[in-house]
Amino acid sequence: MDKTTGMERKNRFILIGIGYFIIFHLVGFAGFHIQATEPLFRMLVPLHLMLTASVLFYFHENWSKHFILFMVGSAVTAWLVEVAGVQTGVIFGDYHYGETLGFKIAEAPVLIGLNWLVMVYTSAILVNRFSIPFWAKPILAATLMVLTDFFIEPVAMAHGYWSWAGDVVPVQNYLAWFALALLLQFWFFRIKPFPANPVASALFIVQFFFFLGSFLF
Repeated sequence: MDKTTGMERKNRFILIGIGYFIIFHLVGFAGFHIQATEPLFRMLVPLHLMLTASVLFYFHENWSKHFILFMVGSAVTAWLVEVAGVQTGVIFGDYHYGETLGFKIAEAPVLIGLNWLVMVYTSAILVNRFSIPFWAKPILAATLMVLTDFFIEPVAMAHGYWSWAGDVVPVQNYLAWFALALLLQFWFFRIKPFPANPVASALFIVQFFFFLGSFLF
């Protein structure tokens, strides 16, 4: 196989991966907005998260022990913070998780750590494409995560991901989100060589517009 053929095959796989993200999120958007199918799509959320993460990391390049440590460490750290948050109400505010995100330990879904990992990873790779000072990249990536969470919150509440006391999302939540996101982003941007993934930016953009669209409609 010559280099041209190999590159064409790689590009086809990349397009398939991006197409998967687009199609599944479009289907999910429709399914959540049809009353008859909403319960089914709510049940499928854990499967969707795991499949999406699997496709995403299939395209990961530059595997290293430092990156694997980050993957495990960031997911566990985020989950432990969520456990502390939901148990005490001190970190994010007074909230609790529903059943949509699946199996829970200490009242926090195990998959919430994976969700944090995917958001940190995809936003960082997207921001790394920008020609801005290195120190600004973790800050911008964390800001994009918080902006995304602003649109996630009402959607999550409507579909049983989690709920807030009085159905009000406190400002404290966004401040805590930014602090944790910034910590994980600074850790991620220290990895050498910096991870590459040709579909990561697309996933972040697709998820952002999924939640923006759900927020608006």
